[in-house]
Amino acid sequence: ENDAVIHVLTADKGLMALIGTGVRKVSSKNGRNIQPCTHCSILYDHKENRSMQRIRTVSSLHLFRHMKEDLKASIAGSLLCEAVQSLLEEGEPCQEIYDSLLKAFLYLDEGKHVDTTVCAFLSQMLNDLGFGLQVDGCAICNDTKVTSFSIGDGGFLCQHHMLAHRTSIWDPLDLKRFRLINKAGMKHFDILSESTQATSRDVMELVGVVRMHTGAPLRSYDLYKKI
Repeated sequence: ENDAVIHVLTADKGLMALIGTGVRKVSSKNGRNIQPCTHCSILYDHKENRSMQRIRTVSSLHLFRHMKEDLKASIAGSLLCEAVQSLLEEGEPCQEIYDSLLKAFLYLDEGKHVDTTVCAFLSQMLNDLGFGLQVDGCAICNDTKVTSFSIGDGGFLCQHHMLAHRTSIWDPLDLKRFRLINKAGMKHFDILSESTQATSRDVMELVGVVRMHTGAPLRSYDLYKKI
């Protein structure tokens, strides 16, 4: 009852499930360093015949205390972790997503705009995994005169397809901002954060895309949108 299964994201092995022996004990040294949304160095015993490896030692590299002290930022961190876990297969190498998640945590810890950080990460992850949205024109006919966005169609829609698919019209400024978010991602976060701030609607749409591709509920978002 003092053991726990710890889910971690690594750069070279992707998602892993590790066994933390005795980490629930108050006296456990490893238990102090195993916290959600924490950057750690983990040493574990690797045995080929085991589906889950056993942790030996854990040392914290960055606790992201400021992020965890801010309610919205801490929930955002949980949302990003949940999105990663829903989109990645266990054991799939993912250096780009690992780097993006670490950057996102650092930005949240530094007090960067939360909605913008969440949107930048989600759009970058979708692009890295081949699920990037069509934001250069209509997702159906490539017409550059767009008026709406559709999760199901994977991008912007022109007026003709907006009417055909019965989606709501978007303000041109909202379309411009959403396009910039998806073009910039985490790789050009500085440009993005200097140019605009994402809105709750932008977060909602990108979470909707992740949900569509994974079927995962992303329960953290239900709390996030209430903050």
